[in-house]
Amino acid sequence: MKQVETYILQHYDEKLTLNRISTALSINSHHLHRTFKLVTGSTPLQFLHQVRIEKAKELLTTSSLSATHISFNVGYSSLSHFSKVFKDKEHISPSSFRNHSNRNSSKQ
Repeated sequence: MKQVETYILQHYDEKLTLNRISTALSINSHHLHRTFKLVTGSTPLQFLHQVRIEKAKELLTTSSLSATHISFNVGYSSLSHFSKVFKDKEHISPSSFRNHSNRNSSKQ
């Protein structure tokens, strides 16, 4: 499953699907999904979203890129989908996260 994680980390900014990952690694997609979840506790696509959101958080705090540019840079095809996933995972919108991060860093 390390191979799967490595592949996702190297290609998170591309259009990834379970089939694309399984084909690239020559693993049956059902087996990949089942085994990855058993070993890691999350599905490959949940892991992908986690990686994308962590990368987006880095960009939100270290760059002046717009949320739209960040969403595309981390592999989402629309700002609305990125915003929904970000809010589901972080319980805050990307712009609120950036504003909160900027306030905290200016206090230091």
